[in-house]
Amino acid sequence: QRVLLQGMGGMGKTTLAAEIAARRIEADQKPVLWLRAGTEKAPALLEALVRPFESTSIDAAVVRQLIGDAGVKLIVLDDVWEGAVLKQVIDALPRGLPVLVTSRQRYPLNKIIDIGELELDNALELLSFHASQDFTSADADAVVLCRLVGFHPFTLEIAVKTLLVVYHSRTGGTR
Repeated sequence: QRVLLQGMGGMGKTTLAAEIAARRIEADQKPVLWLRAGTEKAPALLEALVRPFESTSIDAAVVRQLIGDAGVKLIVLDDVWEGAVLKQVIDALPRGLPVLVTSRQRYPLNKIIDIGELELDNALELLSFHASQDFTSADADAVVLCRLVGFHPFTLEIAVKTLLVVYHSRTGGTR
């Protein structure tokens, strides 16, 4: 399928895509192409997709043929910022080839998976990791902090680092 992993920055979209790609490689022993799209335009992305096949053609038919002949089993388009560019690239790929897209924006693909908030236990585990201190659901302040930042990994990391800076500035660097 063509799947979109959509969510805020720092939610783990790229990490999840990398895990999926690694499992596909291990299971199939077939090529997976990974391309960080960003704000690049379609011609640059198409050229990057065929570069492993020693081609620089951006003609959709050539791109489709090269990728199909190579037996590519998955294409990951990471950090896509422009819907029109995404459509041009997908239109140049072999029909039926699975494509995994990560983006902060929402695009109309076959399946959209929202990468959202963590469960409380996972948020507390991440909080513990960043704070170098163990927290559980019995720690009311830790639970409140997780709720305040919406259980989002990136905002949780920023909150902990900010609190540590404030704490160290007030205590002179002692723990």
